[in-house]
Amino acid sequence: MRHLRASMIFVVAAWLGTHMLAADAPIALVIHSARPKGTFAITVSGKTINSTHLLDAMNDLVMSQGHNVPVAILIHEDVPLSRMFEAKNAAEKAGFLNVRCYYFRSTKGTMSPITFGRPLPFTLSPP
Repeated sequence: MRHLRASMIFVVAAWLGTHMLAADAPIALVIHSARPKGTFAITVSGKTINSTHLLDAMNDLVMSQGHNVPVAILIHEDVPLSRMFEAKNAAEKAGFLNVRCYYFRSTKGTMSPITFGRPLPFTLSPP
């Protein structure tokens, strides 16, 4: 499983690397479930951090690497989407300008981009 997570990070980093300047090293933010503990773990550029310190970690990265560095948020299939929104909001609040989100399934070895459109009013019968 650890090898699969590393492969996912590499794939995202390689894709982003082809679309960004060579000087910008992408930041991989991975949110996965720690099943034995029943909690969620957040890894930022290979370093596991507590979710309460996510904004501090993002601020430190903005200060050291700048606002234009691409950030790839990978969210595991077992993690609720609300965790992804927390991570995305923290990255944007810290000042990152290029944040992309991906949903990954370790069992199938696949990932899908998550895109955001304009908000719609809530209704039980969407268009």
